[in-house]
Amino acid sequence: MRSTPIAKCCHCGQVRTETRWQHEQNPPDSLVVYSHTYCPVCLQKAMMELDHVQEDVALEMRRAG
Repeated sequence: MRSTPIAKCCHCGQVRTETRWQHEQNPPDSLVVYSHTYCPVCLQKAMMELDHVQEDVALEMRRAG
């Protein structure tokens, strides 16, 4: 059994190994604990989406006056 959680991307499901992010080759046993986060690629996409939402909110606030 693994004592430390495995970092897993909450969007694409890749897991972080010692050197990189990759898809799990073998499904872990049921006792594995995951710590959900974003891999670098999904984090960048999520941040870009948040930037667009922020721009839309600012535009609506200017229109509402």
